[in-house]
Amino acid sequence: MLLLALFTLACVPVEVPPDAWPQSGCVAPTPFSAQGRADRSREYWLQVEPDLQVRVHARWPRRDDCFAAAVLVPPGFEWGLRLMETPHAELLLDHGVAVVSWDPRGRGFSDGEEVVNGHESQDDLAALLRWVASQERVDPTAVVVSSRSFGGALAAGALGRHEDLAVAGWTDVESPGYLSEDLAYTADSSQERVGSYVPEDPDEALAWWAEREPAQLIAGVTAPYHRFQGLPDHALGERTAAAAAMLNAADQAAVLRYNMADLDPRDATAAYIREHAIDGGIDPDDSVVGDAVLWWLGVEPGQYAWD
Repeated sequence: MLLLALFTLACVPVEVPPDAWPQSGCVAPTPFSAQGRADRSREYWLQVEPDLQVRVHARWPRRDDCFAAAVLVPPGFEWGLRLMETPHAELLLDHGVAVVSWDPRGRGFSDGEEVVNGHESQDDLAALLRWVASQERVDPTAVVVSSRSFGGALAAGALGRHEDLAVAGWTDVESPGYLSEDLAYTADSSQERVGSYVPEDPDEALAWWAEREPAQLIAGVTAPYHRFQGLPDHALGERTAAAAAMLNAADQAAVLRYNMADLDPRDATAAYIREHAIDGGIDPDDSVVGDAVLWWLGVEPGQYAWD
C-alpha cells in the first residue's frame, strides 16, 4: 500500500500557472451539456513559488466541448478535498460545470506553512484562478468563485488585489467582515486558534489583521458579488454586522446581490441586512447557493439539471 501511495503521488503532474488572465479561449454555449452527467477526477501540483507547490483537486466534465468552471474556496482552516464531493459540487457538476479546489499552503497535501488566509494564500488562489481560466476546454469568461465562511478572506484578497482576475462572479456564504472584531463572537476554540498566530508586537499585529479583513480587501473587488447571510450566522450567531460590512465595502462590484435578490448599495443598511437575512440560517450546501453560482453563468434556477 505504501508503494502504491508513493507511486500515485509521483504521477501527479506539476502545472505552472500563467502570469495573467487569458485574453481569449474557447466559448461555452451554456454550462449545460446533452452529453450526459459524468466527470473525471484529477489531481495536480500547482507551482506557485519556485520551491512551493499546492495541491489542486479537480472534477472535469466528460465532454467534447467547452465548459464553465467553479473554484470552491475552503472555509476556516480546511483543505479543498472535502469540498469536491459536497452536494454543492454535485449540483454544479449536474449542470456540466467543472469543479476545482485546492489545499491552501500549509494544509493537506500542500507545501509550506499555515498563513491563516494571508496574502500568500490569496496569491495562490489568484494563481489557481488564472490556471483554471487558461485550460483548453474552460471558457475564461465563465469562471466563478464560490466561498464560505473565512474562505471569504481568500476570495476577497485574490479578487481585490489582482486586477486581471476576470471572473464572472463571486458567491460568498457568511464570510466575516472585519475579522478582528467578528472573532470575539465565535467559539472559544476559533478565537484561540486564530489568536495563536497573531504577532505580539502591536504594529505587527495591526498589519497581520489588515491582510485578513475581508471587508477591507473587498473594497478593491470589481467582480459581481453575491452575499448570503442567515440568521443565525453559522459562526457569529445573532450578529449580522459582517454582512453589512461586506456589502457596504463592495461598492466597486459590477453587480451586487443579497440572498438571491439584486441590491442597491444605498439600501445596504444594517437594518435592511438583518430584516432580509435568511430565517433559520443558511446551509452552504443548499441548492439555492448552487443556483446563485449558476446565475452568474446565465442559468436560471431549475434549468438544465439532469433528472
